[in-house]
Amino acid sequence: MWKNKFFRTLLYSFCFIILIYSVGTLAVYYSKNMEISRVERSSSQKLLLQQAQDMMDQRIQVALNGMIQLETSEAFKDYTDLARSDLKYYHMGRVLQEIQRNKTAFSNYDYDIALMLQDDSTVITSSYTMSADNFFKELSMTNEAKRKFEAFAKDSSWSSYFETITLTGTEHSDTLTLVKKYRVSTAKTVLFFLSFKKMNLLPEAFENQDDALMIVSGTEVFSLDQKKKEGLILKGNVTKEINRKNEQIPAYYKFEEDGYIIHSIGSKSLKGLSYVYITPKIAPQTDQNSQWLAAALIPALLLLAGILMACVLIWNTYKPVHKMVAALKEEYPMKAGEDEFVFVQATALRMKEVNHELTNVIKQSEVPLKMKFLWDVLHGIAAEKVILKGISQFRMSQYEERTVVSIIEFDYSSVRLLNEGRTKLGRQAVKLLEDVLGEGIPFEMVELAPGKSALITASLSVSTLKEKLSAALMIVDREISQYITVSIGQEVKSLYELDQSFQQASEVLENRLSMEKKQILSWDDLSLKQKRSFFYPLEVEKELIHYFVQGKKEEAFQILNRILEENLEEKNLDKAALSQFVFAMAGTVNRIVQSSARVPGDEMLHLEMSAIRDRETLKGEIVKTFTSASDRISSALPGPSAASRIVRYIQGHYSKDLSLQDLSEHFQLTPSYISTIFKEYTGENYKEYLNRFRIEKAKELLAGKNMKVNEAARLVGYNNVNTFIRIFKKYVGLSPGQYEKTD
Repeated sequence: MWKNKFFRTLLYSFCFIILIYSVGTLAVYYSKNMEISRVERSSSQKLLLQQAQDMMDQRIQVALNGMIQLETSEAFKDYTDLARSDLKYYHMGRVLQEIQRNKTAFSNYDYDIALMLQDDSTVITSSYTMSADNFFKELSMTNEAKRKFEAFAKDSSWSSYFETITLTGTEHSDTLTLVKKYRVSTAKTVLFFLSFKKMNLLPEAFENQDDALMIVSGTEVFSLDQKKKEGLILKGNVTKEINRKNEQIPAYYKFEEDGYIIHSIGSKSLKGLSYVYITPKIAPQTDQNSQWLAAALIPALLLLAGILMACVLIWNTYKPVHKMVAALKEEYPMKAGEDEFVFVQATALRMKEVNHELTNVIKQSEVPLKMKFLWDVLHGIAAEKVILKGISQFRMSQYEERTVVSIIEFDYSSVRLLNEGRTKLGRQAVKLLEDVLGEGIPFEMVELAPGKSALITASLSVSTLKEKLSAALMIVDREISQYITVSIGQEVKSLYELDQSFQQASEVLENRLSMEKKQILSWDDLSLKQKRSFFYPLEVEKELIHYFVQGKKEEAFQILNRILEENLEEKNLDKAALSQFVFAMAGTVNRIVQSSARVPGDEMLHLEMSAIRDRETLKGEIVKTFTSASDRISSALPGPSAASRIVRYIQGHYSKDLSLQDLSEHFQLTPSYISTIFKEYTGENYKEYLNRFRIEKAKELLAGKNMKVNEAARLVGYNNVNTFIRIFKKYVGLSPGQYEKTD
């Protein structure tokens, strides 16, 4: 098969299509997968930032609440009052204890609170008091942070008391400190220091080393991840844009800058504080390994599936070509490696040449193509395209309106004509039709069988055609014309419906024996005849009665339904014919009842059914009447019970001259019904059973005592001794005398 060129072309084509399909599918898959990954990555990053916001805001809010509690304590009020300076360190110790209690209560949030008076040099922490310089050293504050703090501390404006500044240490410092001022009086201000460990502010999901989580306060940027350099990405107008977005409402905001995606959201606890999550625009290579693995596996599976599909499609596509080539190769040789379609095309050309030669032979033969075309149209085997082509080819456009088909049959069986005489008669008929119909009336004659032709006429009504055909038959020799019968179908509109008119003419010809004896018969004559006569042959009635009497209801009602459908549905009987049919049905019902059980029939049944006008109702009433008659037969005397009574009667009266008529009179049943139920009950007919029973009784008499043969015959019901001897020998195999001696 590999040597076949078309097979290789199919294989290469399918492989190319599968390859393109696989590449395209992979591209779409990778594009969609990357898009989904980007959406999922963005959603997870947004969720992580929101989690960080909740975590940090919660810690800051708890620290602020602790600061407020401290501000309302008595120790804090005494410390800030300092009316007696000698109690300063005592009050500082009390404040230290308050800070420690606060830290213990909220130890889960891991923050520190420290405070100092603005003009004092001592700081109270959660562990001890110390000098401000040592405190700032512990915070690892840079010089810039110190200058920022000093400026904030010296600022006596009212707005500064609503601000919070952020202090951070050196690059490796792990602490983030928030500074807030509290005004005790016009002369005294307390500075609170809220310190948090940076790593404790990071969410647990923050593990990617290429991402960064930062805090933006004003123009300053503080990294919560010690591995990142502060201000590496967020510079200039980026921090301004973040502050502007979160100035009023702490909303989520995302934008791209220098190959990074920046997610920001404002703090809910402190105004002017924003949380920023920065991640590379392109996902890390480790995140794409699984995608590339799937991307590599999918095309492999697609190629494998494509190869299997290609094998099936190639075979199903090539199979018809292979079969056709194999069939043609039996008659025409094919070169090795030759293209299958080139071979098929060359073979088709050779076949076309042969067909052309055959067509020429047909044209030269005695069967005209026109007659063949008309024969096909009459019998309904010509397709519409063929008819359209034939109308043009044979110039028959005049048959497009008012076309009628007539069948002319010559009864050669009743007139002695040789073949030559038949041919001559046919030619004379055609010539006669030309003269009668006239040159303006187009017609065609098609021979259907010897002595039978179809006449196709156009532009003539059925009545006019009848008149012209009658005139033609009068011209023909009287001795010949009486053996010609013409049947005419109905008018049709074109050659496409010509087969309908032909079928009607054929049906008229088939039913001519049941119609009025005329030479020219039409479809209207047949329709009128069907209206005036019903279908109910005597043989059918006998069969119907037989089945009802024998109790074979299924077979009986099948016949009844067939009769009712033909006469009440298929035939359009007129009033007189319908009345006759109803009378026949009523007579059948009465005969069924009388033949099975000696019960008089219903003489008013015909009148009752004749009063029904609706045919569907009449059909139901007839079926109901037959059903009632069948039930009367069954209920009059059940079959098995009646048969057993008949058997007992025979056994008690066998010595008499007992006939089937005697049983009929005794049991008030018809002889035929008795015969039927008796055979069904005993398995043999009445006469056989009676003879067998009498012979058994005769055997008992002959064996019991010395008895003459003629006496035994008389006692068992035989008046003729010769008949008794013949029947005895038939059943026993011996004559009565021989049987007596043997016994």
